[in-house]
Amino acid sequence: MKFKNAIVFALAALLAASASGAEKLKFAFLSPDARNQANSAIFNGARDALSELSKKYAADMSLEFFSADRSAERQLSELSKAYLDGFAGALVVPADPAVLEGKVAELAKSGFFVASAGARLKGAAYFCGTDSKAAAELAKREIARLSGSSKPANYCYFPAFGGTSGAAGKCLSSPLPEEEARSLFESAESAAISSYSDYASERAVDIMRRDNYGEIFFDARLLSNMVPIKPDSDRVFAVCLGSLPQLDFYLSSGQLDSCIYDDWYGWGYFAMRALAEKVVEKRDPPEPEKLLKPLSATPKNVPSFRADWAKWLR
Repeated sequence: MKFKNAIVFALAALLAASASGAEKLKFAFLSPDARNQANSAIFNGARDALSELSKKYAADMSLEFFSADRSAERQLSELSKAYLDGFAGALVVPADPAVLEGKVAELAKSGFFVASAGARLKGAAYFCGTDSKAAAELAKREIARLSGSSKPANYCYFPAFGGTSGAAGKCLSSPLPEEEARSLFESAESAAISSYSDYASERAVDIMRRDNYGEIFFDARLLSNMVPIKPDSDRVFAVCLGSLPQLDFYLSSGQLDSCIYDDWYGWGYFAMRALAEKVVEKRDPPEPEKLLKPLSATPKNVPSFRADWAKWLR
């Protein structure tokens, strides 16, 4: 028995010694804005990918969060700093791809690779985002399903407030870029608003006069203050393209009929996995990009919506 215990102790010591000598790889996560909850989802997806790969490669892989505070120039500086500080690579949610692309290409020549999430970045080793065509098709199907045979007049609401500069503000709000949304619903009446509750208060009489209409929100932040949407028997549907945890309130109460949103966690997971595999295995990903299908939630599957955000914000 003593001999057996000695063998077990020796093996444990050997494993501990091996673990302490494991290769350490530190990656940078460059976010445009730490206050955007989508960034937490992307970060957690990337961190989970590294956790899996740490076991696969017997390496100590970690991820450090940097916020550019909505400044593309600051993000450019952070990217340079990550390289100089010995990071193995960087996952970037670009504040403005045009500002970063020259540096990304330059660093790639030095063996420091970048993956991008949400917006394509010239020179990046990999890109993961949402399939906007699939998002447009899903939006059309959902609106057709909710409209039935009533053929309602649609009202579209776009954000009037300033967001993150460059592409990041778009890729972290709606799964459907504004240009595509306006093209898809070109016959609808549209308005740029800061908050739906303020708009509904100011236009109460106009809304009351509407017959057989639908409402489409192109940014979840328009509903982020959780002020109830006033019931109206003439409203055929209310759909949001975009997501925030607060939409649970609207979905659970039936004020929103559908929510279509990006798989931000998936962005981070697949982009970081491809980046880490390239760094370790010294080879390009089989495909340079991955476009994920959008997710959707209705009052009938609210638990799934909650589960997504619980996982993304943990």
